[in-house]
Amino acid sequence: MQLVDGRSRGRRGAIAASATVALFVLLAPRVHAASGSYPVSGQIHFHGSGAPVSGVTVALQGEAPASVVTDTDGQFMLNALAGDNCSIQPQKRGDAGTGITAGDAVVALEVAVGLTTLDASQQMACDVSGDGKVNAVDAVLILEYRVGLITSFPVADACQSDWLFVPEPATMPNQTAVLPQPGRSACQPGAIAWQPLSGEAVQQDFSAALFGDCNGTWQPSSPPPVTVTPTATMVVGTPLPTATPSRTPTVTPTIPPTRTPTRTPSATITFTPIPPTPTPTPTRTSTPTATPTKTPTTTPTWTATRTPTATLTSTPSQTPSPTRTATPSATPTPTQTPTRTPTVTRTPTVTQTFTATPTPSPTATPTCPGAVQWGPSAPLEIMTHQGGEVWLTKVVPTDFGWGIFWLRAEPDASQTVRLYYAHVDFNGALTNGPMALRDITRLPYRGRYYLAAWHSDHFGLLIAESSTLYYYNLTLDGTLSSSLAVGPVLFNYIQYGQEADGDLDSYPGGFIGVIEGDCVGHLCSYAFRLAADGTPTTQVYNIVDFDYTHQFQPRVAFDGIGFTILSVKDIDILNGGVGTKYLRTTGIPSTAAKVVPTKQYYWDELPDIDWNGDHYGAVWTENAARDWAQPWQIHFASFRRTFTNSTFIADRVLDTEYPKSQWRWATQIHTHGVDWLVQYSLGQANGDPLAVYKLVNDQGTVLASMTPFTMNADALGSAAHFRSEAGGNVGITRGYFDAARTAHIVFQQLGAPTCAP
Repeated sequence: MQLVDGRSRGRRGAIAASATVALFVLLAPRVHAASGSYPVSGQIHFHGSGAPVSGVTVALQGEAPASVVTDTDGQFMLNALAGDNCSIQPQKRGDAGTGITAGDAVVALEVAVGLTTLDASQQMACDVSGDGKVNAVDAVLILEYRVGLITSFPVADACQSDWLFVPEPATMPNQTAVLPQPGRSACQPGAIAWQPLSGEAVQQDFSAALFGDCNGTWQPSSPPPVTVTPTATMVVGTPLPTATPSRTPTVTPTIPPTRTPTRTPSATITFTPIPPTPTPTPTRTSTPTATPTKTPTTTPTWTATRTPTATLTSTPSQTPSPTRTATPSATPTPTQTPTRTPTVTRTPTVTQTFTATPTPSPTATPTCPGAVQWGPSAPLEIMTHQGGEVWLTKVVPTDFGWGIFWLRAEPDASQTVRLYYAHVDFNGALTNGPMALRDITRLPYRGRYYLAAWHSDHFGLLIAESSTLYYYNLTLDGTLSSSLAVGPVLFNYIQYGQEADGDLDSYPGGFIGVIEGDCVGHLCSYAFRLAADGTPTTQVYNIVDFDYTHQFQPRVAFDGIGFTILSVKDIDILNGGVGTKYLRTTGIPSTAAKVVPTKQYYWDELPDIDWNGDHYGAVWTENAARDWAQPWQIHFASFRRTFTNSTFIADRVLDTEYPKSQWRWATQIHTHGVDWLVQYSLGQANGDPLAVYKLVNDQGTVLASMTPFTMNADALGSAAHFRSEAGGNVGITRGYFDAARTAHIVFQQLGAPTCAP
């Protein structure tokens, strides 16, 4: 697809683009076109809410022009001559409803003085004078329209449409998306053109915005009857029904349990219950180091589920729980660190073409008559450090292999942390690095200082520096660009917390970032879109519901059309817990929905989410009974999510732990064939936490499980790869300390379980 002004607005990802089109063609009833013609179909949805827009006239221009009006679902379908140089262009008059109010005039004034920013579609919709900017003139025109002094805006008269339409088509050959350019005296409407049309054109969608509706509050009214108005001799078809992609059900046989290394518990195990400490404001109450104020008098008893089965009797103690901070050796010897001086400046990308890639065929978990073989490859050592700390290792799949990141604090550096990077190829051989990228100011209660994702030929890197979030381009060889401030103001209050937890994901239009931030002294979660070079493309959205609760630890996954944002909602026990909002590639977030509709808030934390081409999987940690003396649980759920709906599939508690693992960054989920790979750390009463890997199906049934190593550092990250060269393997990077307090950063690959010979 080409864009006439060089800006990219494609909204379907590499995987979903091909998969969705293939499923649509397979599942939708066939519409027989006229001889020598192809069907052209799509949907028009409102930019703000994603609601369908009916009553839009879609005109086909070419050798045999025709037109059709969108139905109540916003759908349209036309037939165009095969090989014709043609285009489609929407137009709509009226149907403003209650979409234009005095509130829009207020927004226009706020934009004029810099208090509010709008995305590109909102900016064009709010510029009702057509002079190319939003100012007090637009506010006056909106108020005049509202009280009936004028019946249309100058820009609407020039465009002969009260609406503007931004093309968001599925990519196909010979296609050009023409972006709208409204003006006072001349207007270029949005359109989709083909030179020539060489096949069926499905999902040729448009996003609609109402001129004067600056805040995007329009709601659909009762639509007019659907009519078809053909011109010339073209045969006009009926609108195509929407096909919902669905996977063919796959029966996954259960693998016999594998033998997993376990630590033998002693008869009596000492633990330290940490009672919740009241805080001045309703925010998270956990702190990096918490000391119990009194010793519990009860002796809780529970039965461990891990083989061998043992009854663990807990005896309260006043020993504080361990924290992430590692104790350096008596005479640490810092190693020399290769550093790189950033020399590259930012060069924004003007034009970018996205190529869809097919979804890899999923493989089912095998049925084995005997034992099952499953385990990671031999570790490749990336780097060693002497003493100090290492944490937050992360694997990022690239087009050439795997990017590896980790944080390091030198034994003598209490004020800074250092971000490191390396790259390995698909064979697991080191190709770039290891190298130090930059130092970051260390805060007492912040653990996550960076987020990273790959886009086409470079990494997008977000770094939390005190209260500001900065974006960098990072090349494969480790060269950093200049920085660009993005996102919200970060939460930075010593008395309440300083964390900047979040996620960064890539999609064809650039990056989607979600992160915790400050909202008037409270902790909120925000979402924002960036171009491939980090330039903000829309406003920063606060995804919190303003009901005296907080939403924190956000994660995000892209489904080819939009983003599902997973976060934890606290305080409100009945309505809290793990929930989602949906954000299209344009427009504002949806309303919230709980992943498990009947589940309450059980001190949920550390969630993660992934998309498997059809639906989502999620995992998080929770307490069994909102009681510090009770065990903690690893909870899995599968579900579907769109802008308007959330559909629960299944959920299951995968594991139970007591005491709770002190490591924060290990809980992750990845699509693995037709199943899900869940990774987490499991607290042990008499030793370091175990690293656990479980392969589960959509119902949460465990198909295979292993505990390949223990964890003495908060440094375990993994990722599934999107390219076939990876062979379906999951990359794992971890950090650990040996007996001499030498930190080792290693990389391993994990494939699917196989049957033992």
